[in-house]
Amino acid sequence: MQLDKTSAAAVGGSSQFTALARACRDRGDWDEVLATVIRSVVAAAVAGGPPRSGDTALAQTRQARTTFDGAVRRTLDDVSIRRPHLVDTSSCRRIRAAVVEWSRAGVPLAATIQVIGAAVDAAADAATRSVDDTALVVATMSSIVAVRRSLLADASAIFAEASALERSAPDPSPWEQFVTAAIRGEVDVRRAGDFGLPVSDRWQVLSIAVLDAEAGAGPAATTVSRGVADVLGPSALTILSEAGGTVVLPVTDDADRLDTSVTDALTRAIGSALLCTTVVGDAENLPELVARADELLDLARSIDREPGLYSMEDLVIEYQITRPGPARDALAALIAPLTSHADLLETLRVHMSCGMNRRETARRLEVHPNTVDNRMSRVAAAIGLDLSQPRAITQARSAILAYDAVAARA
Repeated sequence: MQLDKTSAAAVGGSSQFTALARACRDRGDWDEVLATVIRSVVAAAVAGGPPRSGDTALAQTRQARTTFDGAVRRTLDDVSIRRPHLVDTSSCRRIRAAVVEWSRAGVPLAATIQVIGAAVDAAADAATRSVDDTALVVATMSSIVAVRRSLLADASAIFAEASALERSAPDPSPWEQFVTAAIRGEVDVRRAGDFGLPVSDRWQVLSIAVLDAEAGAGPAATTVSRGVADVLGPSALTILSEAGGTVVLPVTDDADRLDTSVTDALTRAIGSALLCTTVVGDAENLPELVARADELLDLARSIDREPGLYSMEDLVIEYQITRPGPARDALAALIAPLTSHADLLETLRVHMSCGMNRRETARRLEVHPNTVDNRMSRVAAAIGLDLSQPRAITQARSAILAYDAVAARA
């Protein structure tokens, strides 16, 4: 459905909401879009910090309505130009990060629920006042109630996990001591048979990064451990935290090797996007396998790989480029002229990640496309590459990898 942007911009907030609702209902993604709008409102509400004694319901309502109108306008613009709707996970991360911080700071759960509930209720009031279609009102309220329930359930779970973490942890069991020693190479991993677990001469290492943990919005360590245990079973040897960790599994045949279906299941069980790497090797080389899997994970993160599972075969080119040596140093030197121009280096990185699409680069950088063109011309002149040529683009990508590898070791 193509909306008339001029006419949409001319109408008030209520008409904009109605136009958005009807457009998304035609597209079949109204629940998804509305949930993103509501979470934007809640994210703005928690951004101001925990509730204070001087806060009033009226002030909270006004702020929520203003944020709601802005979110509707932005989303309507996306829909009107047929931009495929993508769920904005940044709002979810901001909400979770704030609630985690509040729980650790001793803010009562009731106060947290009050802030989230007030924001959702104010958005719901503004939404329902805007629509005169009974069926659409019912669909809208049903979606808002579901989002409200989800947000409050998440907040309650975070407070429960924080409370559990305050209790002192017991001394590690003999099994936990063995797992730690085996992964560190202090004992033979094949002694897992002493605990009734399957053993093998070949083992697979899985390194896991919980991506939301970087923003302080990831699940608790107990959630990560429980998710791994549920998916991989009792034969998995693990050292895990809220940020991820290491998993070691026996490999008796090719069917035991992990694939993307397993990491997809882990993502669902843990409730967060995961970046994982895996290597397979002999039992006596387990410490080296763990180190290599961690190294691959660091590499995958540094080059902004999408969440998923990666092996050496997936990263072999990038891995080789980042190995120390004269070739890496020569590639890194191509980027040296940009080190004093942060805007140019950032533009090059983003432009590469966007497939050299100037409009998408401009959108991500929040600048005009002409600004992207100007900066990329300056980049080309500085590094001496014609970035309209495929070979030069490949060189520039490799140079960024090499530059980051050198910088990381500096």
